[in-house]
Amino acid sequence: MKAHRVLKIPMNGPSDLSGVEAELERQGISADRIKAVMCMTEGDGFARGYATLAFSNFFNRKLDWPVNEVARRIPLIMIGGCSGLVSPYAALFVEDPRLDGDSAEPRLSIGVGTTADYDIEEFGTLAMVDRIADGIRKAMADAGIEARDVHNVQIKAPWPQGPDLIKAQKQGKKVVTTDTWRAGMLARGGSALAASVAIGEIDRKKLKDLDIAANWTLWSNVGSASSGDERTNFAIIVMGNSKKSRSPYRIGHAALRDGIDVAGVYEALASAGIKASGPLPLSSDNPVDHVFLKSAVDGRPECRGRRHVLTSDYLGPYSWLIGKAVIHATVAGIVGDPMMQVSGGFEHQGPPGGGHLAVIAKV
Repeated sequence: MKAHRVLKIPMNGPSDLSGVEAELERQGISADRIKAVMCMTEGDGFARGYATLAFSNFFNRKLDWPVNEVARRIPLIMIGGCSGLVSPYAALFVEDPRLDGDSAEPRLSIGVGTTADYDIEEFGTLAMVDRIADGIRKAMADAGIEARDVHNVQIKAPWPQGPDLIKAQKQGKKVVTTDTWRAGMLARGGSALAASVAIGEIDRKKLKDLDIAANWTLWSNVGSASSGDERTNFAIIVMGNSKKSRSPYRIGHAALRDGIDVAGVYEALASAGIKASGPLPLSSDNPVDHVFLKSAVDGRPECRGRRHVLTSDYLGPYSWLIGKAVIHATVAGIVGDPMMQVSGGFEHQGPPGGGHLAVIAKV
């Protein structure tokens, strides 16, 4: 499947689709043209579940898809935790056939897909990495994106919980861990490494099972992975530029070396074709259409040689949320809009202590 542009629609709560339905009606967009959904939701895993159910019910009403099959048909990627000034909203990846066709310059193209349900014995191994990488390559091919033109890969992985892993182990199945938190790290880390393998950042032949969520010298400059127990398969969205697209948008990216890397933000803007020497205004003149941000701020105990206490102070259990707030403030202050996708989890996703920033721009 292929999408051509991204709608940005505010939400008043994890299950609030009133704005989504109103905007679709205003633009005359039917539900079958929505090829993927990402939500920046407030709250925790329960909120992700509410958002998933709300969109599953939406597609059930509009397209008669069984509720429990929606997440298997299209990517539903729900990102929880609107820490700091992150503004909740829905990003709808929409097909627009008018934007198909050859162009002189590469333009935004978006490939989407889902895998089969995960195998608990593959989970956390290179077999899982291969499954996800195959899905990424298929999405790239569908969108006509070459590996060198991939700027962002969003993956939502299943997060098996401890009781499920222990049950599988008692049934005689081989599992890599029975620890819930470790399972989440393996889900995100394996997904990010799959993005690296799919676009050739990392040589698959040199990878080992033990590298996943352990070898921090390996990371992807374009992969952004999150995990949730609301999923049973891997959801994939690949964003890049293609000469098979006539989109009025293009996408660029940069790797941020830390949570206050202002220079990296300008580098991402330049990669998307935006020449900026200062903060952009939140107005119709702002060329930024969409921002996808990965926070790996809590992946290191220091920033520019200075010790921080994100993971060691009394708020350590919430370091991923605080880290998201820090890097979001850095980026939002320049791009001019606090409404963006901000995902936590540092495992192989951008330089440890920094993150990944992708910008879709009007051109």
